[in-house]
Amino acid sequence: MDKHNEHKKLNVLTQYGAILAGCFIMAFGYSYFCIPYKIAPGGLSGIATVLYYFTGIPVGIMTLVLSVPVFLFSIKILGIKFGIKTVFATVFFSLFIDLITTVFTVYKVDIFIASIFGGVLIGLGLGIIFRFGASTGGTDLIAAMAKKYFSWISLGTWMLIIDMSVVLIAGFSFKSVNIMLYSIITIYVTNKMIDFIQEGIDYTKVIYIISTKSDEISQKILENLSRGVTGIYCKGMYTKKEINMLMCIISRAQIAGIKKIVHDIDKNAFVISVGALEVIGEGFKRIDG
Repeated sequence: MDKHNEHKKLNVLTQYGAILAGCFIMAFGYSYFCIPYKIAPGGLSGIATVLYYFTGIPVGIMTLVLSVPVFLFSIKILGIKFGIKTVFATVFFSLFIDLITTVFTVYKVDIFIASIFGGVLIGLGLGIIFRFGASTGGTDLIAAMAKKYFSWISLGTWMLIIDMSVVLIAGFSFKSVNIMLYSIITIYVTNKMIDFIQEGIDYTKVIYIISTKSDEISQKILENLSRGVTGIYCKGMYTKKEINMLMCIISRAQIAGIKKIVHDIDKNAFVISVGALEVIGEGFKRIDG
């Protein structure tokens, strides 16, 4: 029992340590490659970057201030779904931004190089944070709240709309088309890096789960990830036994979560992850025409 508790504590410490590392990497990308060049790659940090140049308030502090009302509204609208890990990640990401800005000396590089490497580091950090079941709030939560009222627009589309809105705000505020274009480059590289860390190149994944404990797994997915699960009755040709295979369509941020659910319930389960080029239907893309 003691060994089990020790293993559990070590696992929790490992998760929070990884999230902390992800926050630092992500904050370094912002502080070193984005803020000095007025690059605002979406999210609350992008808005905070714009406000920094007009008010002088540090980006980290402003990001934290902007996060508070988002969290409060998300609790009211969505319930406490984001959990303590997201609060942890948001707080330390914000603190790291200002710490790095104060401690490190920025060496000037070409703005195009800055937009690329900023995207790489932000994507790497976010990918690690997603992988361990957290997020930095901001765009994710705002998109989830918007989808609550406009359900025909997918979560991914809302995230894109929000990030592009921030890019437009930055472009008009700084009166620079170049800033807008470099910010878009950073967003693109960030998303590609997140995909790479999450072991896939597609935003949406189709997960197939073959397990003798399909009922327990499907219930946990419904409760923890709020994703629909479809049971497909099939037959193992070697064992000749009938089994219920689960199919679930998820976003990249939920890949780590679904793997953990399956691992905790049935370590012998088969999990197959397939990239989906397009998903049309409830919770994803609307059918047009």
